[in-house]
Amino acid sequence: MKLRIWQRTPRSDDAPAGALAPRGVRLVALLAALAMIAAACGEEASDDEPAAPDEEESADPDEPEEDESDDDEAAAEEPADPSSYDSCDADVFDVRIGGGSPGSSVQVASTGISELISTYVESARSTVVSSGGAGANPELIQAGEVEMGTSVTTVLYELNQEEDVNWQMMMPGYTVPLYIATTQDSGIETWRDLEGRRLAMGPRGSGVSQTWTAMFEELGFEADLQYIPYDEGNVALRDGSVDAHMLGVNNFPAALEAEAFLGDDIKWIGFTGDDDISTVLDALPALQEQTLQADVYESLDENIDTVGYIASLIVREDVPDCVTYDVTRAFFEQGEDALSGFFWDESFELGLGSGFDTYEAMGVTVHNGYAQYWEEQGEEVPAALLR
Repeated sequence: MKLRIWQRTPRSDDAPAGALAPRGVRLVALLAALAMIAAACGEEASDDEPAAPDEEESADPDEPEEDESDDDEAAAEEPADPSSYDSCDADVFDVRIGGGSPGSSVQVASTGISELISTYVESARSTVVSSGGAGANPELIQAGEVEMGTSVTTVLYELNQEEDVNWQMMMPGYTVPLYIATTQDSGIETWRDLEGRRLAMGPRGSGVSQTWTAMFEELGFEADLQYIPYDEGNVALRDGSVDAHMLGVNNFPAALEAEAFLGDDIKWIGFTGDDDISTVLDALPALQEQTLQADVYESLDENIDTVGYIASLIVREDVPDCVTYDVTRAFFEQGEDALSGFFWDESFELGLGSGFDTYEAMGVTVHNGYAQYWEEQGEEVPAALLR
């Protein structure tokens, strides 16, 4: 079969319209058309990316072929992010953390823990719930309304004596030394002189007021206890409505405490002398010997020895072990950097360690995930702390 190519030529005077060109002319036209097509293809190739050569023809026989399995092995051998914690196989666990009133130390502490979890712990999500503070948070956990919360050792000790609790101890965060603000002419020189006096105790649900109340009850101590906010206690002391203001003084310059001790007429009283200290430690094992450094408050001329309590994170016992383990790791391995910007800049105490000695004296237990972390650090967990 022959393929014939037809091409119209312009009409001339000698040829009728639509007449076919002679064979020679048609051949020349065909060759010209082919040349034009070839030229066009060449230009197109030069403008665009050159076509990839055939792999089989271009492969260098001396060059070893890439083994994709090597890439897979290298990816598998890459170390996990050391600042990301997730030892759980289950879904992400939602954690509600009981805090306190806005601006309180327990609210700041709980917010710091929540930020830590959000930044480093992939096995949990966290939110902070404002509450009545250190005294309210164990009750919220007991009722199942939150999974974690910040409280204090003295409050927890008292609750543990009264009922079967469903919470356990985790990290100790900071200490709160106890002090008495009174006037120079009050006749109060030690805590023993407080009996029968009018005392501003702070708000009823606070760790400070609950600690002082528990101490007085254990000692069989009677006084006129007035549960009023701290700022009102400062005013009451100055206008003579109370004889002393009972405080837990932070180891950082907090405004309320600084205000409490302003003026030449105000004096600070701690717990000094072996007899005083041993008496209150025997009465309330959740307390510790502590010292407030003079450089914390401008109105302090010297260090004051006293007793105090520890603020700690507590957790509901049914929270998965892997979650508490991850939170504990993040706290002790990232806390120094992660919690800067909160009040821990001046008072946060990673050096408190596990808290096992105090916890054992309180008769409480620690969560399994928390115990696991310390066992990995080579610390023996007392059997009494395990449930």
